[in-house]
Amino acid sequence: MCMLSGETRLYRETVSGKVLEIKSEFTVRHDGDCTVLENRSDALNSVLVVRPDGEAQAYEFRSEGVECRMIRDGNEVLVRSTVKGKPREASVKLGGKQWFGSFDQTLRYMSAYGKPEVCVYLINPTNPGKAIEFRFEAVGNDTVSGISAKKVKVCLTGALSALWSAYYWVDGSGEILKYQGSEGPGTKERLIEFVSAGD
Repeated sequence: MCMLSGETRLYRETVSGKVLEIKSEFTVRHDGDCTVLENRSDALNSVLVVRPDGEAQAYEFRSEGVECRMIRDGNEVLVRSTVKGKPREASVKLGGKQWFGSFDQTLRYMSAYGKPEVCVYLINPTNPGKAIEFRFEAVGNDTVSGISAKKVKVCLTGALSALWSAYYWVDGSGEILKYQGSEGPGTKERLIEFVSAGD
């Protein structure tokens, strides 16, 4: 299963016993050598511009109380965000690390290039001055909603690895079928599961 332009995917999220349904509409288009991935849902609207090597060129999104735009310029990412009405701006040096803009694109990259493990920088828009290094590691195979899935552990690197980790299950193209984990230390456990896809 791969994401098709114009596809709508339905997910079910469970947090502290409360169940929510999330409908996401995906659009894929090409702009020169780059691929543009758009995701529209109740929780998040995002646009990710992907270079031919799979890394991000630009990433912008809006979610509750947060608007952010990140644009790559050589080996740094220029970040402009507004968090609860307060503007923030930073330039983040990548130091040779890969930048995919989002967890989703990192998972797609791993699948497309057959990478069992990658270490990448991701940037938190609420504190854009520093990139955070994450390790993504394929740790097994499973089945989710009747679809063959690869289980991927995501954690912080180095001494911080003990503070947080989560798991994603992805199909052969890297599209998320399931997520289990929290949003960070001290936050509530979340379970998000793929329900169905259609036009």
